[in-house]
Amino acid sequence: MGRRSLMMGPMALLMVGTAVAQRPAAVAPNASNAAPEPAPSLRLPISPCYGMWDVRTPSQTALDQSIDRCTARIAALIQSKRGPETVACAYFARGFAHAGQQDYARAILDYDEAIKLMPRSPHWHKYRGIAYQELRDYARAMADYNEAIRQTGNPDLVPSNLANLADLYRNRADLYYSRGDLAHAVADYSEAIQLDRFNATYYRSRAEAYRAQNDERRATADLDEWKWLMAPSRPRPSALRYHRAC
Repeated sequence: MGRRSLMMGPMALLMVGTAVAQRPAAVAPNASNAAPEPAPSLRLPISPCYGMWDVRTPSQTALDQSIDRCTARIAALIQSKRGPETVACAYFARGFAHAGQQDYARAILDYDEAIKLMPRSPHWHKYRGIAYQELRDYARAMADYNEAIRQTGNPDLVPSNLANLADLYRNRADLYYSRGDLAHAVADYSEAIQLDRFNATYYRSRAEAYRAQNDERRATADLDEWKWLMAPSRPRPSALRYHRAC
């Protein structure tokens, strides 16, 4: 699962991305109607633990170095009795690197530490939910997605949360889809589209769910919207994309 960033700060270290859960091949869109979806570009959070790298082609060496730097930084922060927010970010950063190595069990252990230190952080819950989903622990994944959505707050009051919240609904929709709960998947994809109607991948994902429901009319309409949004010549949306009314 990519695509927008939150501004920097101790609690805003994250470049928001979405890890796309694998879907059953049997319900994938018809190749004659839609081109393959490009791989998402998901970048690591900005942190003193490591530099930026692209998760599509992560270097094993870079991941190992990131983990080593984060481990040293965690020890130094604990020894210097730094605040829980800073330590939590370091644990999260190491967990993210473990996830980049597909070592989701270790990633979850680090996300657990981050959540213990800062329980009210939807980002920690979001990425732990993704790790649980990769391990097919769907109950815990759902619990984390629900908690992340709950903590994100009212997007009408915090406009910068809109893109974040939309991605969370998409994550939860992907989980519903993988479990065959198509009605809830469509509902969550629709909520994501309401929050960020210029995100082409949401239409593509909802089209897959509609097609799995044998609703070809709605699937075709969403694929048409996806193609329009992916067209190189289409106008770029302005900052108004982050307001529900646009």
